[in-house]
Amino acid sequence: MRNSQLQPLDYAMLLYFNTILTFHGRKAEKSGKASVTQTHFFI
Repeated sequence: MRNSQLQPLDYAMLLYFNTILTFHGRKAEKSGKASVTQTHFFI
């Protein structure tokens, strides 16, 4: 981290990745895969 202040781009990227990972996590949950627990480590 450069500083404690979050840059707009950083926030957008975090939000983007969070959305992607949440989506994949939900998809894995429905198919009953164990990859859900792995996904949450990246958040």
